Amino acid sequence: MIKHIFACLTVVFFIWTRVVAAEESLETILAEPLPSEAYAAPVRCVAMRTSSRIEVLDEYTLLMRGSGNRSWVAQTYQRCRGLRNEHLLDFQQRRGRVCTGDSFRGVIPASERLVVTPVCGIRVIHEVDNDQLAALGHAIRAKRLTSTVLSSGDRKPAAKE
Repeated sequence: MIKHIFACLTVVFFIWTRVVAAEESLETILAEPLPSEAYAAPVRCVAMRTSSRIEVLDEYTLLMRGSGNRSWVAQTYQRCRGLRNEHLLDFQQRRGRVCTGDSFRGVIPASERLVVTPVCGIRVIHEVDNDQLAALGHAIRAKRLTSTVLSSGDRKPAAKE
């Protein structure tokens, strides 16, 4: 019986170390999914006429798609709680462009716009190519999968120690 318990604890410890290692490497990927030489200097603003649409990648990241291989990724100052891709983004700017420091809210289109997120701000904007965009997409999907694994069956986050 003691050998069985010891074997179970060994397996649990092994799995836990793999989950923690995956989480640490995931945090590294999300912080910098590409080598530093792949990043261009941040851009200050993106003219709305050069961006065909804005997508929500997650609660921290927006994607502004341009023509051809041109796209820009905007990261928020902090988590924009509740932000989803189906929301319209209501930017509080009047210059016909989206710039670092601009604020926005996620809204649901209805007869009256229903605000569903707090005011969120753009911290930095980077121009990215399609390869960089694919790497970022993989990192974000990996983060979602990891957080699913770390959740318990009753939909409450698993306790991290």
